Amino acid sequence: MGRKPKSRPSFYKVIFNELTNHLRLPHVFVQKYRENLTKSAKLRISSGETWNVELEDMGDEEFCFTRGWTKFSADIGLKMWEFLVFSFNVGNSTFDVSVYGPSGCERQISTRGKGSDSDEDEVVLLSQDVTSINHNIDPQLVAQEEAHPQFQIYLKPHHRSRLTIHKKFALAAGLASRKSRKAVVLQYPPDQRCWPVLLDHDFPKLPYFRLDMARGWPEFMKKNGLKFMKTYLFEYIPDKNVIEVKLVN
Repeated sequence: MGRKPKSRPSFYKVIFNELTNHLRLPHVFVQKYRENLTKSAKLRISSGETWNVELEDMGDEEFCFTRGWTKFSADIGLKMWEFLVFSFNVGNSTFDVSVYGPSGCERQISTRGKGSDSDEDEVVLLSQDVTSINHNIDPQLVAQEEAHPQFQIYLKPHHRSRLTIHKKFALAAGLASRKSRKAVVLQYPPDQRCWPVLLDHDFPKLPYFRLDMARGWPEFMKKNGLKFMKTYLFEYIPDKNVIEVKLVN
């Protein structure tokens, strides 16, 4: 007997070209849920509006949204470097779609041909350093006063599943938020591929604060060959809205 699929499996995709006429589903997602994929599907946003799209089998375990995708992306004002989270309703071939801007904030979707620009986020100013309340932070974690916000960290095995971001860096890069779960986009040379990483916020009681890179961080480490007992620099690049990660030593 086959394993019953999750009722709402999900995946995310980064938009590298807003003019593309198709969107490829992740290979692993197709492998797991191929028997539940139909030739047509619906894309639904939070307002309840839906778009019909074709789900085309391209062969070799590759499925793409094709006919209808261009209209959907134009109607919601999809832009480069945004990333989308798709939650799949197995029973009715409907994908619920959420859109996140390059800063990692979820944005309201406008269906008038352009997206909402309300990507502002509440920044909480803190009077107490995060290291005074989080004793698990590596003592070699340092924030540096440079042209771009940056910090260095000496990776250890306990960073395998998540990485705590330094308070000063989080504030300078606009990542401190009480409103919602956010994400960041990481880049690592030489390929400069973009990797969305979700953030976990913890505001137990102001002014206390903790921000971790969580889902997506282990995959980023593995795919880019980051090694323990090495020092890495994390630098926020405002004009790209990404965090570049570089090996220091």
